[in-house]
Amino acid sequence: MTGQIRPWGIRLSPRDRDATGATQQGLALALALRAAGQEVRFFAEPEGDAIAAIHRCGFALVEEAGRTAPTALGAAVGEGRLRGAVFASPAAAHDGLAEIAGRVPTAVIGAHDRSGAAGLMIDPSPGATVDPPAPGGRPVLAGLAYALLDPALGAVRDALRAEDAAPPTADRLLVAMGAPAGVHLALDALGRLEQRGVIVVLADRHMAEIEQISRQAERLGSAMVEVDWGDPTDYFRATDLVIGHGGWQLAGLLCCGVPSITLARDAADAGNVIAVAAAGATIDAGRIGDASPTALAETIAALIEDGDHRLRLRRAGVDLVDGRGAERVVEALLRLTDQGDG
Repeated sequence: MTGQIRPWGIRLSPRDRDATGATQQGLALALALRAAGQEVRFFAEPEGDAIAAIHRCGFALVEEAGRTAPTALGAAVGEGRLRGAVFASPAAAHDGLAEIAGRVPTAVIGAHDRSGAAGLMIDPSPGATVDPPAPGGRPVLAGLAYALLDPALGAVRDALRAEDAAPPTADRLLVAMGAPAGVHLALDALGRLEQRGVIVVLADRHMAEIEQISRQAERLGSAMVEVDWGDPTDYFRATDLVIGHGGWQLAGLLCCGVPSITLARDAADAGNVIAVAAAGATIDAGRIGDASPTALAETIAALIEDGDHRLRLRRAGVDLVDGRGAERVVEALLRLTDQGDG
């Protein structure tokens, strides 16, 4: 392509106010695009921690007077100002995808194939193709090989491969559930253990029931709740065992070599958990709404004392996710635009 480089537009949903989840996925892709020599603009409502994270990473936020983010994105596509568009979550795609579909290469992060493995759905311009195709012909890059993680995690994972040991007892536990019901369940289960070490709970400051969660953690004595936790990677690397969910963070846990017991919040999570557990990289503890605190406590207690099992989980995790999924996604996106330009 010659002349001025047209940027990629990345759309966040109004739900993505915090610098977690879809925001981290969008930023991971933005960083990989920038590393490939591409320019990026974010289209989002100007509020919340997500916007601060965008600015900290040095990306511009498009704000047009009188236009909402979806309208501004549609106008930029219609006026030929964008090379392609990416929606950072299915929720983000709900507003604006129909308006631009087929006009530029368009991706939606968080799509799933039939196995439930999270991937990246790509709707190319007419005539363009991406391999492998999804069932029914829609191109989907699916599976943990395409997990969108900050490329820096790849270096973390490579360093971990040289460390081949796990402490005999897990003394540092992390609860990272993302949903109040999941946090309550995990803390209830941990309260049933005779020995549980130090417990850190990662909570969202906007999470409902945050006060109840804090009181429940206080009753355990050895638990602390973190609400301004920023990059979860630091917590992942400083823990022996995580009780977490099957969403965006699961790939990060695997890449950091952290053994985990995972619960599903919804059907999308369940697909991820099943796929990862089948690879031997996590323990599937079922759905949050169906899980028993007693059964979960028994699972946690057994894994705390089983260093060999935690080591097997760790090895399987770093083999499954190498931290370079964002690079693979960018390669696929650029293939689409190269075909279109050709």
